Amino acid sequence: MFGFRTIVLYSDFGPASRYAGMMKGVIRCIAPEAFIIDGAHDIPKYDIISGAFILGSAWRYFPDGTIHLIVVDPGVGSARRSIIACVDSHFFVAPDNGLLSLPLIHKKCGPIFELKNPEYRLKTVSDTFYGRDVFASAAAYLSCGINPEKFGEKIINPLKLDIFRTEKDGNVVKGRVIMSDSFGNIITNISSDDISKVNPLRMSVTLKGKTIEGLSRCYSDVAEGKMLALIGSSGFLEVSCCKGNAATQLKSKTGDSIKVKVK
Repeated sequence: MFGFRTIVLYSDFGPASRYAGMMKGVIRCIAPEAFIIDGAHDIPKYDIISGAFILGSAWRYFPDGTIHLIVVDPGVGSARRSIIACVDSHFFVAPDNGLLSLPLIHKKCGPIFELKNPEYRLKTVSDTFYGRDVFASAAAYLSCGINPEKFGEKIINPLKLDIFRTEKDGNVVKGRVIMSDSFGNIITNISSDDISKVNPLRMSVTLKGKTIEGLSRCYSDVAEGKMLALIGSSGFLEVSCCKGNAATQLKSKTGDSIKVKVK
């Protein structure tokens, strides 16, 4: 039933933020039977790239029909659009600033609509809090069975971030650092698909002048304090340090170049 749809919230508000609480309040007022899950509220402030990655690595683990509401919105109140996207039986409510980059490249990406209909937002909309007044309201109405096309016109050009694109040059796959997690693992945009046909023992990974030979299976494959490369739980290449902080040691940052070379 629509009234029992799961709504997952992601934001850069912080774990104990009152802003997330207000969004939940709006949802409950409109759709009291909606089941709300806090997906992540610890996305780094204003960090659209990290938000896009966190959403992109999480959404498939929820049931069909789930509504994913993500707010990392440094451009709130500006000309940037607000959208609903339909992807592989999931729904996404977000600002059109690149947050949906990974779901939107999915082969089962459906129509995308702009949130323009005032009937499905709060009567008063603050130019500094669309998360409460526009996105939470839209997600709640969506959970009640309102068809996405009722929210506004279809759009065909949503913003997708270039940083998620990799390049292949002969026997080298070139990518970039997306983010680092709380353990200091450096997560890149090189997916398991990019290197799926390569023998793990016949490749090297180079980042910030550090070259790692071969691909490990898990963090404990190497001695404590040693660097390694592996495919993490998100399905993307990581550079890590066993029981250490690779991001600190290599002084890596978002956008740094990384390459995988096949021998």
